[in-house]
Amino acid sequence: MLIAEELCVLRMRELLDGAVWGNVATGIIGAAVAELVLSGRANVSRRGGEAAESIAVIDARPIGHEVLDEALALLARGSGAPAEVRWRPARMNGWSIRRRLRDGGELKTKDLDCWWFGSWRCAEFPDLAPTVVVQLLRLHEALERPVLRVLDGLKASGVITRSGTDSRLDPIVYRDVRERVRAAARTTHGLEPRIAHLLALRSLDTDWLEEDIEDEAAIRKLKRLARDRARSTAESVVVGLPVATGIKTITDAYLEMLEWWEG
Repeated sequence: MLIAEELCVLRMRELLDGAVWGNVATGIIGAAVAELVLSGRANVSRRGGEAAESIAVIDARPIGHEVLDEALALLARGSGAPAEVRWRPARMNGWSIRRRLRDGGELKTKDLDCWWFGSWRCAEFPDLAPTVVVQLLRLHEALERPVLRVLDGLKASGVITRSGTDSRLDPIVYRDVRERVRAAARTTHGLEPRIAHLLALRSLDTDWLEEDIEDEAAIRKLKRLARDRARSTAESVVVGLPVATGIKTITDAYLEMLEWWEG
């Protein structure tokens, strides 16, 4: 299974009753890029005098999965944005951000709240420095229906089945993926790269400790210890993975936007 598919399995849960947040596509995009890196199609590094890391395509040959191949093609093109910008900004805020970016300014973390609001888009600024965050944002804007396409793949492979009006995940697949994440969260070093990326991206979901870790222990004190250890392990893994770090930056802004909107 692809990392993106495993991520969806964990988010949907066995009875397909998991919450789907507005930032779910961002995690799927991060999983797709991680897959490209692990397959040797791309890497992440600093080049020349660049201050920040960026994603570079080193082998543009298709992999054979439409979401990965589309992401690869968009990255290879350099912009990741459609040639014609058909998007219109939400007239709420973001005008000063667009003016600064238009004048050659750098993208700032605080700008991402307004990106989530729809007040500006990377597609407006083809000359933005191609940092990992900018490249992930461009993919988010340009990649067609990534979540639905990953779910379609799970249906085609039989991981998601339908009986009458009910659909559900294969419980064996769900428990296997969850157990591998649990085992990874108990590990202090030497994680295999694929499970490291899955753990890192899954840990950015607000409910992951409750759904993947807590029910391991029946005793409250042991639950707390399991949560603390899992959180610490995941945080250390995220720091070592540039793609997961970029996704965290973007999804943190989403949560801040929600807090502001709902508060």
